[in-house]
Amino acid sequence: MLITCPECGHQVSDQAKTCPSCGIEIAGKVNSRPQRKHRTAITVLIVSFIVALIVVLLCLYFVRNQEQQNEKRAYENAMKSSEPQILENYLNIYAEAPACHRDSIRSHLEALQRADSDWADALVSNTSYAFERFLKLHPQSIHSVEADIKIDSLDWVAALNENTIDAFQAYLNRHNDGSYYDEARAKLEQLESQKLSPDERQMVIQTCTAYFNALAQMDEAALSATLAPVMTSFLHRANATKDDVIQYMQKLHEPNINSMEFTPNGDWNVEKLVLSEGHILFKTTFTVAQNIERSDESRENSAVYKVTAVVNPDHLITELNMKRSVQP
Repeated sequence: MLITCPECGHQVSDQAKTCPSCGIEIAGKVNSRPQRKHRTAITVLIVSFIVALIVVLLCLYFVRNQEQQNEKRAYENAMKSSEPQILENYLNIYAEAPACHRDSIRSHLEALQRADSDWADALVSNTSYAFERFLKLHPQSIHSVEADIKIDSLDWVAALNENTIDAFQAYLNRHNDGSYYDEARAKLEQLESQKLSPDERQMVIQTCTAYFNALAQMDEAALSATLAPVMTSFLHRANATKDDVIQYMQKLHEPNINSMEFTPNGDWNVEKLVLSEGHILFKTTFTVAQNIERSDESRENSAVYKVTAVVNPDHLITELNMKRSVQP
């Protein structure tokens, strides 16, 4: 068994009498116990090194694992975010992240940038179509709520400008929870109350036709039956009475006239007017042809007049004005 010479430190057999290097007596003088102590120290050192290495490796593992967990959480949060800055921060901080994660973040960032560009285009266009197209392309955008508000507002303005039953009904159908729903409903009800029924239209036509028939036939009773006691305007005369109309009829029938006929041309335009406090009037415009039989054939025997009249719900004319429009 080799031992270390206590004098010079060289290796020498424990059976040698003297050290070959320094000549010190070996046999019986040096025992092998120090060698065993030396080996024990080396063993302790090796074990300590291995333990330390394991500790370091474990620390590195836990640190790496924590970094991976942090990166995973940051990735998940970034993918859920609609803020480009959050995605850019991820790319800057986690440069060593898995390629699939970085590629997903880049794609998400590009999508957000496209959405911002499309939103800017929609704002410039400022039409319902533009905002609807934006929502179709980017339903999860941070601008989706604002786009809905814009569409609601633009559709309401369009309905107001058109101001028809169909326009307000279309708004209500599209925006049953819109900001202007109550106003649209009120407007719709108002317009529906102004909608002319077939019976109301026929009443106006019959009243005006009866007036011109009575005027042609010089029938004072029938003429009076079509007139309000006081007319707001008759042939541009304000506050005219039935007597004023009868005087006009008498003046119209000159002595040389044998017969007279007024024939409406059928071009009736009737409008229902809803006034304050719910009062209703009917305004109509139409043309009427006048034909006259005269004893003096050299005189004019025909004419066409454009008539504007207002009739109340009691079948009475409250306003009537005529203007000669065509010379046959």
